[in-house]
Amino acid sequence: MGAKFREVLSGGKGLAVAVVVGVLLVGMIAWASFRRPSNNANFPEGTWWLCKNGHSFTMTIKQLGEWNKAHYGQSPQCPTCKAEAERAEKCPHCGTVSPAQRNSTTCPKCGQPLARPGD
Repeated sequence: MGAKFREVLSGGKGLAVAVVVGVLLVGMIAWASFRRPSNNANFPEGTWWLCKNGHSFTMTIKQLGEWNKAHYGQSPQCPTCKAEAERAEKCPHCGTVSPAQRNSTTCPKCGQPLARPGD
């Protein structure tokens, strides 16, 4: 250690600065570790939903997780009419939102592939 550095640390002021910097560093690391993004790589635009009355809406992964935590086992509700909703897919070609089907590969309206180019 340099003499100048030891001299600064020997005074209470330098130690206080070092403690404050250390606390800020630990705080920033904790914030970055516990913070969750709204979406993830699998659903970068969120998830699409279609209610029984035909309204479509999106939910971020974070919103969906919060809904499931508060209403375990229940489908999300439409923000427009409060009807039960089911998972949906949006066609990247024509924009039609249709109920998600297992193993579906084409849009029911335009017949184009549901997967985006590059997926």
